[in-house]
Amino acid sequence: MASGSDDMSVKLWEVASGRELRTLVGHKEAVKSVAFSPDGKTLVSGSVDKTVKLWDVATGRELRTLSGHELFVTSVAFSPDGRTVLSGSRDNTLKLWDVPSGREVQTFAGHVNPVSCVAFSPDGKTVVSGSWDNTLKLWDVATGQQLRIFTGHEDWVTSVAFSPDGKVIVSGSQDKRLKFWDASTGRELRSILLEEEVKQVAFSPDGMTLVSANAQSQEKIAPLKLWEAATGRELRTLAVLRDCEVMNAAFSPDGKSVLSGCYQGQIKLWGADSGQEIRTFAGYGGGVKSAAYSRDGKSIVVGSERSGGTGLKLWDLATGQQLRSFTGHVNTVTSVSFYPDSSAVVSAGSDDRIKSWDIATGMELRNIEISGHNSSSLRGAALSPDGRVLASTGRSYANAATNGSHIKLWDAATGDELRTLTGHGQYGDDFVSVAFSPDGLTLASGSNDKTIELWDVASGKELRILTGHSSTVNCVAFSTDGKTLVSGDSGNKLRFWDVATGQELPAGSVSQPTAFVSHWGSTAGVNSIAFSPDGRIVVSGSTDRTITVWDLATRRKIGTFIGHGDVVSTVAFSPNGKFVLSGSEDRTLKIWDVASGSLLATLASFADGSWVVTDPEGRFDTGNLEELKGVHWVMQDDPLTALPLETFMKDYYEPRLLTRILNGEKFSPVRAFANLNRVQPAVRIVSVTPDRNDPERALVEVEAVGASRDYLRDGNKVPVAAAAHDLRLFRDGQLVGAADGRISRYGDKPYRGTFSVRLPSAMSGKEITLSAYAFNEDRVKSGTVRSRYRVPATVVSRRGNAYLISMGVNTFDNPAWNLRFAANDARLMRQVLSETLRKTAAYEHIVPLTLISDQDEHHADKALLHAVLDRLAGKPASPLLEMLPGAEQLRPATPDDLVVLSFSGHGYADGSGDFYLLTPDTGKGQEKKVDVDLLKRSISSEELSQWLRDVDAGDMTMIVDACQSAASVQGKDFKPGPMGSRGLGQLSFDKGMRILAASQADEYALENDAIKQGLLSFALVINGLEGFEADQAPKDGKIMLDEWLRYGVNRVPGLAEEVKAGKVRVSARGGNRGVVRINKTGAGDPRPAQQPALFDFAKNRRQVELALEP
Repeated sequence: MASGSDDMSVKLWEVASGRELRTLVGHKEAVKSVAFSPDGKTLVSGSVDKTVKLWDVATGRELRTLSGHELFVTSVAFSPDGRTVLSGSRDNTLKLWDVPSGREVQTFAGHVNPVSCVAFSPDGKTVVSGSWDNTLKLWDVATGQQLRIFTGHEDWVTSVAFSPDGKVIVSGSQDKRLKFWDASTGRELRSILLEEEVKQVAFSPDGMTLVSANAQSQEKIAPLKLWEAATGRELRTLAVLRDCEVMNAAFSPDGKSVLSGCYQGQIKLWGADSGQEIRTFAGYGGGVKSAAYSRDGKSIVVGSERSGGTGLKLWDLATGQQLRSFTGHVNTVTSVSFYPDSSAVVSAGSDDRIKSWDIATGMELRNIEISGHNSSSLRGAALSPDGRVLASTGRSYANAATNGSHIKLWDAATGDELRTLTGHGQYGDDFVSVAFSPDGLTLASGSNDKTIELWDVASGKELRILTGHSSTVNCVAFSTDGKTLVSGDSGNKLRFWDVATGQELPAGSVSQPTAFVSHWGSTAGVNSIAFSPDGRIVVSGSTDRTITVWDLATRRKIGTFIGHGDVVSTVAFSPNGKFVLSGSEDRTLKIWDVASGSLLATLASFADGSWVVTDPEGRFDTGNLEELKGVHWVMQDDPLTALPLETFMKDYYEPRLLTRILNGEKFSPVRAFANLNRVQPAVRIVSVTPDRNDPERALVEVEAVGASRDYLRDGNKVPVAAAAHDLRLFRDGQLVGAADGRISRYGDKPYRGTFSVRLPSAMSGKEITLSAYAFNEDRVKSGTVRSRYRVPATVVSRRGNAYLISMGVNTFDNPAWNLRFAANDARLMRQVLSETLRKTAAYEHIVPLTLISDQDEHHADKALLHAVLDRLAGKPASPLLEMLPGAEQLRPATPDDLVVLSFSGHGYADGSGDFYLLTPDTGKGQEKKVDVDLLKRSISSEELSQWLRDVDAGDMTMIVDACQSAASVQGKDFKPGPMGSRGLGQLSFDKGMRILAASQADEYALENDAIKQGLLSFALVINGLEGFEADQAPKDGKIMLDEWLRYGVNRVPGLAEEVKAGKVRVSARGGNRGVVRINKTGAGDPRPAQQPALFDFAKNRRQVELALEP
């Protein structure tokens, strides 16, 4: 499907998935009409720029531009043989063009007003046109002669269409009428009066049905109606669209669906028989308007157009993930800033509100409504460097006396208005931009009267006016020493000023290199300016899609960053000056390396709260590992197929990608797509039926088979085949069945397997989702298939059990490995978590098991943990369990159960990234030596993965408090997501298992002498549960499991900083350190602050209540 837009682009969409395939850019004004050639290989577009363009659909390449119209092109159509193109224009003419040569063949002149619509007859011998002169005209293609005129409409004709047999023409008009005409005689056959103007008419392929799109009513309702073509009888209203001015409608080639397009940008596909919406074709985020770094360099805040979600989002650079969205603005967020201590952000929106937000909780702290401004008149805002004063720009229309533009200053702490500044904008010209000087004493403002004003903040007095720009001043910025001001205008000029004198500095008028015509038809302009922290470099973002780098001393251009696909709206330097952040109307943020000028990463946020980070080689990270809607793969040899991002996770997914890029990590080369078999096996769920032998189970039959697909190679179609491997079956996102290895070659009999799936009793009478997928031999994933199944109401709902397995290892066979507080961690976790869970009464039984190795207990054997997990997996009880107190309460886990597994002790990640938990059985010796024998005695992440795979608990959490613990989920080939790889990271995805790791893979987890615990355990148990500090988001008198784990992530870095400040003594679990004392400045301590990592890939999981407020 193709769509044209006022943003000058043409977009191609995959109908089956609703995903955008590519954007065709080349027109210089809005695109008003698009049409495919009969063979689907070529696309034609007509534009306000007076041109017609031909495009290659497969490559997106512009083939040629057809010029000749004197005014903008309103309508285009291909002839039935695909050899010619017809265009209608506001210059009152139609033109016929030869497609191979681009030559103008014929001009049809006769209308006295603009031509609004055109269509070919099915035989291609005649064309019909509709006009603003209220008539239709029929033309002979060969001669260009007018054959007949159709009169009867009382307003301009908006749409025309031939019936498939060519005998009838239907027209729609602004006079609210549909008219049917005899094509051979010009006689009006019938006329139908509708309630609103007719915008579009189209026949179904069989000619039996007609669809009409109508304008919005006063209630902002726009109907799509279906009509019987033979009689003109209304069949039904197919759909009713709200807040959508329907401009286009068309039948699919098979007649089974109808497409509608709205002026507001919505494109929807409807079932022609059912009237049900099948899907929406839309972008998945709004253009970025503003972005800022926190002063501590740990966060980025982004303001954007609101597109179905919130326009304000926060990124955490320590984890490389989007941390949260702030909900409150109802329109576009135009300006964002951090408070000096980085604890809060301030945002200004086109809803005439300035809001401040708490970073830690996401809660709104303060709301300032800009009284006196009319709707959407707030242009921007700035926060003073000390965080005490807010400045806003806007226009008041309250009355004649106050009519005009002004700047308001506000007390940032109270929201009280301090004063109003009026100057060059008060007589009709608007203030557009504001910026504070570094000392906060001076304010600079730019206006569309082409001047800059400097203001004294304390008194509100105007200090001076700077003149020299020849167009609107879009942005202003002070140098870090406050001595220089830089301004950018809509004419793409940058100027440098001496603040003390107001004089323009020598060579101060520098034109950027490209006079690009923007998406809105204006000359390119400078939209944003930022200084580097050392004040030596200036960067500017422009409408021409580039970021330009300037040397302040010479005021000359020294570099250009190219990569955005649309207007660059905002730029900012990182606090360390190494990176430049840019935001664009292309809906992305980009981070650039200042030294090399290279693009490092692209960040995108979507309306549903999902996000993605990519690098130039195609690596990516996302918080939505399955079916992310906003981004997908399109290949050159298969350009009309959109593949979900998850398809190639094995080769391209990189956890914490952004953090690792910013830390300078070098990645191994990615596998080339040319060497990858991309054919996806076919999978379907054949049936889901009750298990007659067990009413609490369902039998799920799944089929998988190899497949073949043609790809374009050197211009030829080449068939490629693939087998089906490694089938996976899920219940509400949790792995419940698998068939490993190759299960069906292409051409072989399909694999069919039946799996017995336990049903969660909590879902009695409700629906669950069963899903399945498989892989090919190159680990490329198939599409995910789904089936809904209602759990029989006969399944009795009951409370599950909570199994709390805490393992702490203090003493080892080799005393060199001994620890002091790991056992304390395990005991405290068991004790406090058991108590809080009992008080919630959410579980029938609380089963705490503690595997301890210290001077008093010796129950932390590898074999014993294996026996515990085997019992939860439904295997017979091992005799080993007899030595473990409480083990007799173990039962096979069910979907109603909770399992929390915590480990405190030594961890080790080898050179390949494989992770091991060290058990007491280290072997005798006196030195800390890691060898093959030690690792065989330890518990590997691979072994844990195997032991936990068949544990069918509904909620599973693992807490790993050990040195290098993040390696447990970031080990060798760790690509969590549906790619079939093995290891604990994959298990966390398959089982919906939360994993909280105490430190990153290259850090030490810390123990504390004073509190006799590891920091993570202290934060979770003492602060989080006993102190009830984990009740944060929201603060509602209860602590949920997810909330508790997130609290641990946020709390531990602060504890680690306290350790570095010399408040406590620490020991390192993962090295030859013993106990060390750290002075108050932390001098000599090479360790970074401990930063826990939380891995939680599950979607739509149920909430687990851990604690109620005492």
